[in-house]
Amino acid sequence: MLKRILAIALTLNLVSAAQAASPIALLSEQCLRYEIAPWVDSPPSEPSVQVVNLERDLISLFNLKDSLRYYQQYALNSASQEALLLCQLHLGDQIDKLYHDPNIVSLSQALKNSFRPDEQAIAKRLTQLLQGKMEIADKAALHTSEANITFALRQQALSLVMSNDRCLLKPVKDTALNDPSNSLAPGFSESIASYLIEQSDPHCRQQVWQAYQLRAKDKSERALTHVIAAKQQQAELAGFSDYASFSLASQHIATPQLLKQYLDAMTQPTLAPWELGIALSQADKTPLQPVFTQVMLSHIYQALQPFGIRVESLNDTMIRLWHGQRLLGDLFLNQGEPDQDTSIRVTPIRYSVVGQQFGQVSLSFPGVLDSYRAQTQLIEAFSNALALLLKGGRFYLINTLADPQDTGLVGQYWLSLYLQHQLLPPAPKESREARLATFAEQLSVFRSKLALNLYQTRSHAYPDMAREFELSFTQPWSQANEAIYSFMGIVNQGPRYYQRLWQRSLARLIDQQATIDKSALFELLLINEAQLPFTQQLTLIFGEPVSTSSLIKRIQHDQHAAL
Repeated sequence: MLKRILAIALTLNLVSAAQAASPIALLSEQCLRYEIAPWVDSPPSEPSVQVVNLERDLISLFNLKDSLRYYQQYALNSASQEALLLCQLHLGDQIDKLYHDPNIVSLSQALKNSFRPDEQAIAKRLTQLLQGKMEIADKAALHTSEANITFALRQQALSLVMSNDRCLLKPVKDTALNDPSNSLAPGFSESIASYLIEQSDPHCRQQVWQAYQLRAKDKSERALTHVIAAKQQQAELAGFSDYASFSLASQHIATPQLLKQYLDAMTQPTLAPWELGIALSQADKTPLQPVFTQVMLSHIYQALQPFGIRVESLNDTMIRLWHGQRLLGDLFLNQGEPDQDTSIRVTPIRYSVVGQQFGQVSLSFPGVLDSYRAQTQLIEAFSNALALLLKGGRFYLINTLADPQDTGLVGQYWLSLYLQHQLLPPAPKESREARLATFAEQLSVFRSKLALNLYQTRSHAYPDMAREFELSFTQPWSQANEAIYSFMGIVNQGPRYYQRLWQRSLARLIDQQATIDKSALFELLLINEAQLPFTQQLTLIFGEPVSTSSLIKRIQHDQHAAL
């Protein structure tokens, strides 16, 4: 009996010790203990001193928030998930207190009159955050609607009644297609991609693809209506006629009219979505030898040396990055096991803030890069990681919120292009990779048009979405306007869905037309120590002031020249 009691006691002690050592348990404890006090500058000081004090007071809040996001990416047990959820709710309450602090509002107004570019920049960031605040009840209702839409879109199953037997695939033995428990119509694969490749009849491919796009409509229509109404109310409270105008007002593309000009300039005909699978299966891959990821990383390190980037290897799973004599931070290298299907992923752990803290970023990857796509993805991921560490601001909000937000990734995308030019051959125009990239671009164009249209209430930029679909994909779709139910970006990004597409366009334009050398571009786009506004950066890059409309015309010219 005594032995059993000792064994039970030992087990409980080991469990307690394991919990104490758990990083999630530690994070949860730190998170729930954190309380943001009403911010008061005591004794009163100049705004330039106040903002430094505020940054110091809030850095713990920001670090907790980033650690929470880091652990949320992993598959966790229910106890850990609950701990992170409680942490998220608590931090949300603390941020809400910050937004409603009148002293923060006063400081934001005072900093607008500063002579320092970085203090003017932090004033804009604070204003952005304050303008986006919502009451807790409204925010909860909005998040519930968003969650309902996400859930509906994650349902991959599709049950169809085929009106014509020709659309049924021939039964295949020993596959899931013949499983009587399969809820789909006989001969229809649960994988929409497989069906589109295996089905030889173009009409059937079109029918199934279009039905799949609308699979979430019945479950998400009401929720999306609520999201639109909530966003419209937010816009009207801010003095705008619709949410599209409100959302774009602080961007480089600052009006729906400019966004329409850009999207029209980017519209080009390509394959219909239901024809893509067969076309890609018949196209050749860009020939490239497989390479060990660590070897590819060493090539990237060498290509970055002209910019003053130095890599210090601490061990097999961690490197330290320097820019000249400035320590940028640490990059954790997470190589997957040979039998695992490891995706290439970058996850920020802690953001760099000059004078406050060094950055930490995690990079996950497989051991071997066996395709052109995989090698391109590694270059893009490393460019992302380095861009996060290079931020040269002394305020967290400047380093994490771009102003305007539709320009913050331009430097990262330009660096990725530079490294691809250095390390990879160009993909042939008819290669699988090139055709997929062209299709993905047009899909982004079409979805950006949908998002812009949805959040306009009076006059719509695109009254005939069926026509816009045909302009991009060469074939008609009468229900194209209902594609708003087919992607989560319609809610998450809304009218700003265009942003990644736009920034990639800008990066290509800068790569082709910049009047300054690569080192100067690197310093200006990725570090920007002087915190120059993006319009001033563009003036230095192109040698003259360039309006948004002029940028779009240049992009359009390059688009046509590339055809």
